[in-house]
Amino acid sequence: MNSSIPQPPPRYCKRPLPAYRHRPGRTPHPVLDPKGHLYGLPEAAVEPFDARRWNDSEAYLFGVDLWNQGYFWEAHEAWEGIWKETPSDSPARLFLQGMIQLAAALLQREMGKLSGMHSLSEKGLKKLRRVSRRQSTFCGLDLKKWISEFPENLKAGQIYLLVSRQDAKNATSGE
Repeated sequence: MNSSIPQPPPRYCKRPLPAYRHRPGRTPHPVLDPKGHLYGLPEAAVEPFDARRWNDSEAYLFGVDLWNQGYFWEAHEAWEGIWKETPSDSPARLFLQGMIQLAAALLQREMGKLSGMHSLSEKGLKKLRRVSRRQSTFCGLDLKKWISEFPENLKAGQIYLLVSRQDAKNATSGE
């Protein structure tokens, strides 16, 4: 495990975090339940995602922030919006789909559904490995290193996304 991982992880955008971490069956559905933290709010407009300009994508960086703070359902939703707008044959789409599956896997873990976690983890990691064969660093993430450390970090409960802060001009101190 990488002991130099900061706790709490850095924030990469200034958008406020939701009022709670959604856990299906335990908390109000964020969109469908009147008590949900996104209920009645318009869906955020999504710009097409360009992986070369990941540090300009508030939606991508917000997904990173959500992941790092344990908002796995919300990270999944944030990335799904940009995934839908990303060309189907692009490495960026494959990367986002892998991250969405891993967010869902971590949510499964928190809900005690370990078989779902293992299945989704393998699917997501497989997609990330395909991307890493073309480019070892992708969207600010040292993908090869992150993938190799994933099993150990999963056991330790420290699966953070630390994007290259020198490139992330939007990085903030976590206020």
